[in-house]
Amino acid sequence: MLGPWAQNVGVGLKFVKHVERLARQAGAQKLFIAVLSINPKGRAFWERRLFYHPLLAR
Repeated sequence: MLGPWAQNVGVGLKFVKHVERLARQAGAQKLFIAVLSINPKGRAFWERRLFYHPLLAR
């Protein structure tokens, strides 16, 4: 979870790219994430990056 100081300035995107790179280097084929139901902005962030939960899809 990022604090307000890190929101909408590219920190989250840099984090995602870093984690994806590490996962690929480790041979991972999938990433699993969790977002609290009280965090719609967090969910939207991940959905914009094509991470989604099929049971929660709108």
